[in-house]
Amino acid sequence: MQQTHRQFGHASVEAITRDLPPDTFTAADVARLKAVTDTCILCQQHATLPRRPRHAVAKPPDAFNRILTKDVLQLTPTLPKVPDITDLQTDFGQGRFVPSMRGQIIFSMLYLAWFSIW
Repeated sequence: MQQTHRQFGHASVEAITRDLPPDTFTAADVARLKAVTDTCILCQQHATLPRRPRHAVAKPPDAFNRILTKDVLQLTPTLPKVPDITDLQTDFGQGRFVPSMRGQIIFSMLYLAWFSIW
């Protein structure tokens, strides 16, 4: 088996059994050939090192969650209310005059002020 391994240029068991007819080696011969290729010093010296699997280390999640604070300002009762939305991570704030404090208007203000930017 060592001579066969050397004659085929230190080929692996799979390469030798693939290139020769299927009935050339018995199961015991294949096991012996595998033992020869595993203990071959020349094959061990030129073998590739095991690499880290490509997707082994999980990528940390992207930080996209933001903490927003909402505050409503009104200087006098005659002036409209101004909701102010501030991002706590960046201290970026934006306020808009709105005609009323209905949920749809507040959400549209939030969309125009924040979601279109980020």
